[in-house]
Amino acid sequence: MDVKLVAEAVLVMIALALIVWYVITNYQGIVNAFKSWLEQIKWLIGLIG
Repeated sequence: MDVKLVAEAVLVMIALALIVWYVITNYQGIVNAFKSWLEQIKWLIGLIG
């Protein structure tokens, strides 16, 4: 096995674990932000349309 490939694979695994952990721990905040973002888009579409 190439040491560089193994190191890259480990870094990718750590990055994915951090992303998953972040999404799980901040799930409610992300959902709320997404909902407010959708409301703003609806409001903008209402202005244009």
